[in-house]
Amino acid sequence: MAAYRQAIRHNPQSAHAFLGLGMTLKSIGQVDMAKKALVKAVNLDEHLPSALVHLGYLYAEGHFGQVDLIMARRLFQKASQLGDPFASIALLDMKSRSKL
Repeated sequence: MAAYRQAIRHNPQSAHAFLGLGMTLKSIGQVDMAKKALVKAVNLDEHLPSALVHLGYLYAEGHFGQVDLIMARRLFQKASQLGDPFASIALLDMKSRSKL
């Protein structure tokens, strides 16, 4: 986490650094801070598929107040169009869950 914060201090326009920070924060349970970092990553680079996928999961898990599968699907689809293989997996997972 310290390395990502240092990278952001050196380059506050680094979407990749915000993505890494967001992923790290989520992994240690700091979801609110992770949301901010991931939103910042997407705002800096809306074509960064990994950031779209991780942000999509936050929407799918209800971390923005309620579960928003429409927004999650939109983010996963965009990431999938950009070639992220995990986005396709997330879309399949959402589809299979909706059939349960």
